[in-house]
Amino acid sequence: MKKMLVYRDITFKEILLIKELWERNRDYHQQISKSFGNLYKELIFEDRMIGFAGLDKDRIKMTLVEDVLSDESVAYCISVRNEMCGEVQTLHVIEEYRGCGIGKSLMLDHMMWFKKNDCNDVKLNVSCENKNTIAFYEALGFRSNTIEMCLMSPES
Repeated sequence: MKKMLVYRDITFKEILLIKELWERNRDYHQQISKSFGNLYKELIFEDRMIGFAGLDKDRIKMTLVEDVLSDESVAYCISVRNEMCGEVQTLHVIEEYRGCGIGKSLMLDHMMWFKKNDCNDVKLNVSCENKNTIAFYEALGFRSNTIEMCLMSPES
């Protein structure tokens, strides 16, 4: 499949451009999670994006990747920063485009943005059941720091 990818930063006003990708990411996590899939089912795009709405535009970076030949959005990354620390909030590359270096390009671009803004520490959260993604982040130099453990009620 021939690809012609365009990476572009978007503003919060364009956030709906990533909605379908974000929902695919949610569905992916729901499918791979043996223990917590039901938690992903209840996540709603608009609710998740509310937290980003009030951020100053210099504190958030949102990048969309589009394949202009197929006229589809294929990946995105959203990161935020405070004075000293950056956090990758969410990143997704659709399955058909994985292994092409898109995720790595997005991460390197966002890490450069953090560095340019004097954020020396960068963190992210990844599901412990998402082994491929853990390996991806480890290849970029990220290391596990803490593990959150949950005891779910039988009704969950």
